[in-house]
Amino acid sequence: MTVEIETNAIDSQESGNCWAHTFSAIVETRKFTEGKKNVPKIDENFITYIEIIRDVGSSVSKPFVLKQGAYIHTGNDIAIYEGLIPEGVWTPKVPMSERNIRLFYHLVEIHRLEKQRTRPEAKYDEEYVKNIEKLFAQVFGLPPQRFTYKGKEYSRRSFYREHYEMNHSIKTVLLTTNPGERASDLKSIKEQLDKGIPVALSFFSPPLFIDIENGVYGLFDYFEKPDYLANVDYLQFVKNSNAGSHVATAVGYVLDEKGEISQIKLKNSYGKDSGDKGFYHMTRKFYDVYVHGYSR
Repeated sequence: MTVEIETNAIDSQESGNCWAHTFSAIVETRKFTEGKKNVPKIDENFITYIEIIRDVGSSVSKPFVLKQGAYIHTGNDIAIYEGLIPEGVWTPKVPMSERNIRLFYHLVEIHRLEKQRTRPEAKYDEEYVKNIEKLFAQVFGLPPQRFTYKGKEYSRRSFYREHYEMNHSIKTVLLTTNPGERASDLKSIKEQLDKGIPVALSFFSPPLFIDIENGVYGLFDYFEKPDYLANVDYLQFVKNSNAGSHVATAVGYVLDEKGEISQIKLKNSYGKDSGDKGFYHMTRKFYDVYVHGYSR
């Protein structure tokens, strides 16, 4: 048995920020399933911009790290307090890909180290934040405070309230390693999908277990175990491997003959030419080992 939520189209290009993409997909799909068919596409670049300014402007005493994986609630906070803008009203000077964002963070780090050298006691000040915004403007440009969409003028917050405001906040639930609790969490994920509510899944994504061509996240129930791992505890191996954190939107599942979830369908942020027309399929064994959080 297969269950799947109807969603709007997958982006043609890869998103540079997986959690911003997933937050956008969840909000858009929730409105889509509520019957609002002409849901404006959220500009993920704007969400990323706000988080970068918040992050790098919060302190000059620590290096900055590109957020991944379990930060889906960050988008919710940005939408409520900063608002949102639709795609098409702002075009960055250069694509806000993961590569370009990392390069920007390197520029910020140079700026931070210089400030720390000249003012080691400094923690936060408005001048520093303004300088970071100027640097961002030089690299990417700045999104508009007000804009026109389909003949109507909006502020960022008024656009959010009219098109996307939700009845409850999106929260992140962290999974434990207890098998019983993980099974209960999977039941909760299924219940949300049965109600037409998409779910953000946060997980580690080692390249060894990703089939990009066919769009599969799987362990050795899917991939053939390589000879060099023949005598290795592979679960321990994958836990110790170099696996970055990722988040994608669960929009469906497949049940086995026992009525248990054997596979989860994900709307990913790699573009429609990746995987299964932009979708990926996660096996149950991969879920059991790698998923560490979900939205509710």
